Amino acid sequence: MGIRRLIMVAYDIKNDVVEIVTAHPIGRGQVEARVKSGRWVHVS
Repeated sequence: MGIRRLIMVAYDIKNDVVEIVTAHPIGRGQVEARVKSGRWVHVS
């Protein structure tokens, strides 16, 4: 098994279709800072 990484996925929903815009690795600290600032909403 390889390295496990936290991945950020940006997506858009149009007409009940989910389209992935981008995906890339991100650090947990970056996620926490963006959620805390209100830029992002944490979805599990």
